[in-house]
Amino acid sequence: STVCEEGVTMSFANRIVRNLRMYESVAPTVNSTVPANNAGNTSCSDNITVTFIEDMDTTSVTTNTDNGSCYGTIQVSKDNFVSCAQMTNGSPSSSSDNKTFEVKPASDLDDDKTYKIRVTTGVKDLSGNPMSSDNTTETGFLTAKGGGDSGCY
Repeated sequence: STVCEEGVTMSFANRIVRNLRMYESVAPTVNSTVPANNAGNTSCSDNITVTFIEDMDTTSVTTNTDNGSCYGTIQVSKDNFVSCAQMTNGSPSSSSDNKTFEVKPASDLDDDKTYKIRVTTGVKDLSGNPMSSDNTTETGFLTAKGGGDSGCY
């Protein structure tokens, strides 16, 4: 939070403070994912959402857009991150408060497979604090069994 804007002087308990900015130092964490951990029968074409406990620096939230490599700060994988699902948007869309970010797979995920979501320490909050460790869903989510033309509900 900002204590003083440039050029403004404020007095606190007989102290003069000039041009001082205070920042919080708590590392951000993931609040939730959609699909949630242990979710079953998830559509192969659903968007994936990650919500943090605080506003994030939107430039630090990225995804893989051009191949099966696992890069970007939000990753989705069915093989324990040997390869990752390609996403359509390198900069995920975010909510107005910059806490919730949504990504869309470039193509349907494979049906009847378990996928995990990983958020890496590359994400940062508005004070520049990175997450203290990668956040990976423990068991992941299971996509729906075959059905329809794409093998997906």
